[in-house]
Amino acid sequence: MTHRPPQLSSFSPFQRLGARPRMLLLALLPDAWQTALLVQPLAGLMDIPARLYFGQLRGADALLGLALQCFWIALLVATGRWLLVRTMRRLQVQGG
Repeated sequence: MTHRPPQLSSFSPFQRLGARPRMLLLALLPDAWQTALLVQPLAGLMDIPARLYFGQLRGADALLGLALQCFWIALLVATGRWLLVRTMRRLQVQGG
C-alpha cells in the first residue's frame, strides 16, 4: 500500500474548524473598516450575535446592536413590500 501525501487544501485551518473563510468576525479586521462594516445589514448575521455571546457588547452597546438589526429587518421588509405592491399594480393576468 502506498502512502499518498495530503492535498494542500486539507491544511486549511478553516476546514479543520468547519468554518468558511468568508465568515470572518469584524473584530479581526482593521479598526478603520469595522465602523463602516458594522452598520451593514449582513453584520447582524454573525458578527453582532458573536459579540453578544463573547461579551464584547454589553448594556447599551448590546441594545444598540439589536436595535440596528431590527432597523435593517424593518427597512428590508418595507422595501420588499413596496416593491411587491409596485409590481402587482403593473401585473396583468390573462386567461381563464
